[in-house]
Amino acid sequence: MLTQLQFTPEQITAQSAATAAALQATIPGADPARYAAQIIAQRLRLFPMSYLEFGPYWWTVKAALFAQGEDFGPAFDGSVLAAYGGGLPALSALVAGEMFKDYYRATYLAGAAQFMLDDESDEAYVLFDSNMEARRLGPGAIAVAANLDAVPLESEPEPENTEPGGGAVATT
Repeated sequence: MLTQLQFTPEQITAQSAATAAALQATIPGADPARYAAQIIAQRLRLFPMSYLEFGPYWWTVKAALFAQGEDFGPAFDGSVLAAYGGGLPALSALVAGEMFKDYYRATYLAGAAQFMLDDESDEAYVLFDSNMEARRLGPGAIAVAANLDAVPLESEPEPENTEPGGGAVATT
């Protein structure tokens, strides 16, 4: 069950309210969710690998960014999204992601992508977003990644005659 590294709804609500209040004091009339989405999207465009800092909240952040008009591709992990903030209002989702980012920076080495999320398993969850990895590699990689699905892959034929050591047997 995915329960590790989760913030409580109360923690997220309190931080969201504080964030909205601070923004209203600084920029009266600004839409907190839209403003946060623009700032986070700008950071992700400049530093695509920073998506890892959101850890298991990345999918929630990505969905909230999309809801605010910022598209970072169609890849999603539905089970992690559901367990880590799926269904939160946009501002709360973005704030939860920022809360995890702060935790990540204090706890993990930069670029770490493995997170222990399941308290009943010793297996780490590996955060991998093909859309963001393609952005990290550059425009050429985005085009290649988009076209890879259309390329049929053929398996290599097995040699017909082989020796026990793995070499092919010459036939005459």
